[in-house]
Amino acid sequence: MTPTVQLAARPSHPHTWIHRRENLTGRDVARLRTDVVTHCRDALETQGRAVDADALDWVELVASEVIGNVVRHVGALSAMTLHVQVDPEADEVLLVVFDASNREPKVNPAAPGQEDGGLGLGIVHRISGDRWGSTPVPNGKCVWVYCPLVSTSPAAAI
Repeated sequence: MTPTVQLAARPSHPHTWIHRRENLTGRDVARLRTDVVTHCRDALETQGRAVDADALDWVELVASEVIGNVVRHVGALSAMTLHVQVDPEADEVLLVVFDASNREPKVNPAAPGQEDGGLGLGIVHRISGDRWGSTPVPNGKCVWVYCPLVSTSPAAAI
């Protein structure tokens, strides 16, 4: 299922955060994953919604994987644009990462944690409930993933 990527690209949505980064490094990945969680927490609190710390831990892990994949597979010092759109009423966040590569991401059949450099897209697949994918865009692709903002069964994800 391909999301309406234009939705995430609408800065007018009240809970959208957009960040463009040139020369992306591993250090940026750590900072950006924390920023994603902060944005989710702020959006939920603004709406008077409960913040599920466990769910935000899973969102942080997914953000780390999809942003980190730009460094690992597109190359260090690459450019990327990150869209984070929180939907408090649906209890989910849509993360969209645009990069300059047209290579489709693939889930490694190795168990999460057995891949070099990260837990891999397998963990993204499991946390999102298979609500992720990649869409070609001019000059590259976007990788999108829906993450729940309420804990389901974290143990089942790993």
